[in-house]
Amino acid sequence: MFCSICFSHGSESGCCPVKSLEIICPSDSQMHPQLSDKRIVCREFIQALDACHTNNWARLTGRCNQEKDKLNQCLRKERVERSARNRADAKEQRSKTERAWKELHEND
Repeated sequence: MFCSICFSHGSESGCCPVKSLEIICPSDSQMHPQLSDKRIVCREFIQALDACHTNNWARLTGRCNQEKDKLNQCLRKERVERSARNRADAKEQRSKTERAWKELHEND
């Protein structure tokens, strides 16, 4: 078994020597954890890129770039929306805190 990370053929058991360092060969790996379990919105783009990456020749020659660009656009859109929600929530929380402080100091 040839590993594209360490460029070795591994041992007789077929195990990559780098696996002992907790690095998994691409043929055995899945997408990054932050992409596979938390990004349900972009799951179809992740799966399309993962399917494209199973073909090493396509991955190395840039044939997966379109899938990668679509995934990046989806992740960016999700990040922008999440930032807007977080900003609105923080603003609301800040106004609640200011009202609470104002009520506290009204009694002084």
